[in-house]
Amino acid sequence: MARQIAGGRMVKQWVGCGLLAGLLTGLPALAWAQSTAATAAATVNSAAVNLTLPVVLAALVGGLFVLAFFRRFGRDPVTLVPDVPMPAGYVAPYSLSRFQLLWWSGVVAASYTWLLPITGSMDTISTGAMALMGIVGGTSVLAATQDNRPSTKPDDDGAERAKHCANYRTAAAASPPDTAMMASCVAEIYPPSQGVLTDLLTDLHGYNIARLQLLIWTIVLGLSFLFEVAHNRAMPELSANLLALTGISNGTYFGFKMQEKQVAPAAPPTA
Repeated sequence: MARQIAGGRMVKQWVGCGLLAGLLTGLPALAWAQSTAATAAATVNSAAVNLTLPVVLAALVGGLFVLAFFRRFGRDPVTLVPDVPMPAGYVAPYSLSRFQLLWWSGVVAASYTWLLPITGSMDTISTGAMALMGIVGGTSVLAATQDNRPSTKPDDDGAERAKHCANYRTAAAASPPDTAMMASCVAEIYPPSQGVLTDLLTDLHGYNIARLQLLIWTIVLGLSFLFEVAHNRAMPELSANLLALTGISNGTYFGFKMQEKQVAPAAPPTA
């Protein structure tokens, strides 16, 4: 009987020790599990927070370039002609070379702003991005030079515009003034915008295939550039073939631009 009582006490003691050991080992395990879950949740939340800032900054920078294009910086410069008033509410046409320059400036600047908070490095501009900006910047300079060049032929845009100015002054000095001729001359001296796509893709003779290929290639390569930045979290190193193809596209556009006409031939001056 005494042995049974002693045995019962020993069993109870072992059960109590087992429960105590389970309790002592279970509480740290539970605490570790809770800590691990909290850490994982914090990591997820931290990743979400870390991606929010780059997205917001990149969107703001890209939005500034879009706003600049549609407001003023994407349009052809207009030179005010003495004695020929600019129409009220006049809006100049959009420029393809300016679009390309603003597009790539926005793509590279937004990519840089996206990568800066993620990588913590200011040295994220790739050699390919710099070469690409050099090609685009050179094309923009050549296009602006072509637009502002002195007239060397009787049928150049500058010469035709000067003829329209002379016809306008003659029509304005007539008695009564020839308002139809004046309006026609003003439309050539200050060509109005016909809409974004029409301005970017056309010249005096209609839609231009060189402009179309440059516009499509610029957009396609820009979107591919942004995809690579978002996927690899680094600016891509563009291959020599891609840079050469971009240079060929820009060179083809400029070659056609040297032959473009944006001003219609002026009528012979009236007596």
